[in-house]
Amino acid sequence: MEIRDPNSHQGAKVNVFGQLLTESVTNPEDRHINIEHKKVWSLSFRGIDPVGAGDIFFYFKNTDSVEYVFTDFRGSTTVAGYVDIIAVSGTPAFTAGVDITPVNRYVGSSNAPIATIKTDTDTTGLTDEGILFTMDISASSTDQLNHLRTSAGVVVPPGQAVALRWSAATGVLSGTLSIVALV
Repeated sequence: MEIRDPNSHQGAKVNVFGQLLTESVTNPEDRHINIEHKKVWSLSFRGIDPVGAGDIFFYFKNTDSVEYVFTDFRGSTTVAGYVDIIAVSGTPAFTAGVDITPVNRYVGSSNAPIATIKTDTDTTGLTDEGILFTMDISASSTDQLNHLRTSAGVVVPPGQAVALRWSAATGVLSGTLSIVALV
């Protein structure tokens, strides 16, 4: 069997291993979802100052019927420490909870995730179901943006929740999380 272009009548090229020589353009899944479905968002927070060491300062609960995926975590702080990205269960009690407004990465789109998304100085009432990732912020990189990129992402199915917990007793935190709806 021979593969030929119907217009130019040229045959397809094959290498010595019998593999078809082709060229293609590929897009990452989140880029495709953003362009085609307008369902990628930035969740940003600024100036969050947890009350003490080990306090949860960010909470996300999926109240939608679709899965959401966190692909990137970016953050900075004024002191050295680390952020644990944890799976959580339970009912949150917010000390000074503030809603985060998701910003759609398809500018002009009104699509928004259906979720509870808050920052706080000390969210309680949650059970730690395990550390998914730890993002270290060393003393030499304070006040600089740290980036944790995950190839598999953190998938949050309907009804599930994740949180961010700060290690140090002091420190003002800022950051942006990237989230994608699986369509």
